[in-house]
Amino acid sequence: MSVMDRLYRVGTPFVPILPEHRSVVSYPRRYDPHGNTPDPDGVVSAMGLGAPLKKRRGAPTNGGNDMATVDLTTKAFEETIKKDGVVLVDFWAEWCHPCKMFGPIFEASSDANTGVIHGKVDTEAEPGLGASLGVTAIPTLMAFRDGVLVFRQAGALPAPALKQVIDEVNKLDMDEVRKEIADHEAGHKSKK
Repeated sequence: MSVMDRLYRVGTPFVPILPEHRSVVSYPRRYDPHGNTPDPDGVVSAMGLGAPLKKRRGAPTNGGNDMATVDLTTKAFEETIKKDGVVLVDFWAEWCHPCKMFGPIFEASSDANTGVIHGKVDTEAEPGLGASLGVTAIPTLMAFRDGVLVFRQAGALPAPALKQVIDEVNKLDMDEVRKEIADHEAGHKSKK
C-alpha cells in the first residue's frame, strides 16, 4: 500500500489530492444541529454552535513556538504553505454555520499542536484564493507538508478526526510522496 493510500484510508473518507480523485466527500456529521449532543472534547458545546469564532491571535510572539491560528491573505498564503513542516488551512466564511462549528475545534487544535501552523482563509475577504484552489464548499480543510498539498476535504471535522489528520500527515515520508506525485504526473504526460 502506498503512502498516499495509507493517509487516505485511516478510518475516515479522506480525499486524495491526485486529479482523478478530486471529488468532495464530507465527513459524517457527529453533532446535533441544535447543539444538544456534546462533542467528545466539549469544545463545540462549550462555545455554543452559533457562537462567533474565537478572535485569532497575531503572529507568534515567543520565539516562534506559539503557533496560534493566523489569518491568511492571498499575499501571505504561498509564503506560509511553503514553510517546512505541517500547515493546516481552513477555508471559511462568517455566514457558514458548519464553519462556526469547526472554528472552535480548529482553534483548540492550534493551541494543542504548537508545531503545526494553523491558518484561516476568509473566503468572503479572499474570494480569488479559494477559487484558484478549487474550493467549492466550505469549510474546506487543506493540509500541506513541506510545501506539498497532501490532504483536502470539505466539511467540518470533529476534533478526533482533525487530530488523526495531523498525526497521519506528520508520519508521511515526503520523499516517497514526491516520488508518487512525479510518477503520477509522468503517467499523465505519457498518455497525451
